[in-house]
Amino acid sequence: MGMNDFNPYQTPASDEPAQGCWRRGGKVWLAAGSALPCRCIRCAGETTAEEGKNVNLYWTPPAALLLSAAVMVLFFIFAPVLFAWLDEWKAPVLIVLALLFTAAQIWLQRKRRLFVPVCRRCRRRRIGVMAALALAAVLLLLLAESKIPLLMSLGFGGAMIALLALMLYGNRRIRALAIRDDCSVLTGFGRRFLDTLENRG
Repeated sequence: MGMNDFNPYQTPASDEPAQGCWRRGGKVWLAAGSALPCRCIRCAGETTAEEGKNVNLYWTPPAALLLSAAVMVLFFIFAPVLFAWLDEWKAPVLIVLALLFTAAQIWLQRKRRLFVPVCRRCRRRRIGVMAALALAAVLLLLLAESKIPLLMSLGFGGAMIALLALMLYGNRRIRALAIRDDCSVLTGFGRRFLDTLENRG
């Protein structure tokens, strides 16, 4: 097979651990320049290049977060003096400071673009579960319109639980715990996918 026929997302010919990708417990370590194995990140089933999507992962170093927190604390401490001194220039200066602070946060962030393979079955299951939870929340909210206090309480409480479950389930995605020059530390993978990786922990 020539280089022009190479498909980085084709199913591997063996069950050998993927090079540049391993785990330590429930966290996945991915070397810089490496891609995730061409297996569904949920069920570890076979996937193709079309089954998945490119995602941008972001991570802010802890030192940058501490610096941001220190700047905010100092700002609130000296805000009364600053506002009294600025007088009518207060609003423009605040806008400029907010823009500078936001720009600094973006500049300090680290980013990694990654292809995340997810099989069609897991995508359909995800859509089905989220649709069921949304429907349950709507039906429970309708129940909360009842004039019977018990049904009203059950409907409202159940709807809040369904909405919370929908939010938590919808938030199940790959997240970066660290993005370094040599590797990235990721979380959010299914147990079956994790079991296919070399465990170095």
